Amino acid sequence: MKKTIDQLKRSPFLVKAFLLMFLISLTFVIFYLAFGFDYQEAKKTSHVTKENLLEEIYLSVVKAPVVEEILYRGPAYLLLIFILILSKILSRRYSRPSIFEQPLFWKITLTDIYVWPVVLIPNYFWTIAHSYPWPLLLQIFTYGLIWGWLMIKTRNILYNILIHSACNALALIGSLIMGVLN
Repeated sequence: MKKTIDQLKRSPFLVKAFLLMFLISLTFVIFYLAFGFDYQEAKKTSHVTKENLLEEIYLSVVKAPVVEEILYRGPAYLLLIFILILSKILSRRYSRPSIFEQPLFWKITLTDIYVWPVVLIPNYFWTIAHSYPWPLLLQIFTYGLIWGWLMIKTRNILYNILIHSACNALALIGSLIMGVLN
């Protein structure tokens, strides 16, 4: 655990991902304001009330990030790890770079090509699992791409859980500030 905390402190990817998430959130807020996102409509569809606020904080800041990251990105991450391990085994067995490590064109390898479906497919299913209006789904999909990138760069799903939790907390705070909660 101490090793993970030390990695967390020194991780430039985590800082970049969080800053990128902040900039994207700011961009979407400007987009919503410019195109008249209907907060009253959002308030009608919100299931969060003052009575269940503590429960909603637990669900969206603690439970949802853990469950969603393990359910949606976990299997994709395991598939990617399997491909990388298979690549290393093949390269050691034949004393040369495996088919996964050999450049196909320019410097792109087969492993690089496998990364995109590993990020995009689970992200698509994760996005459609949320029942929000389309502008919010676009924002969620964009977040998922960043979290997929973060998972591949750090090879640690804990970072995804932490950033997912932070984003959900910021969304709840934003909802409170804008009065979207019922």
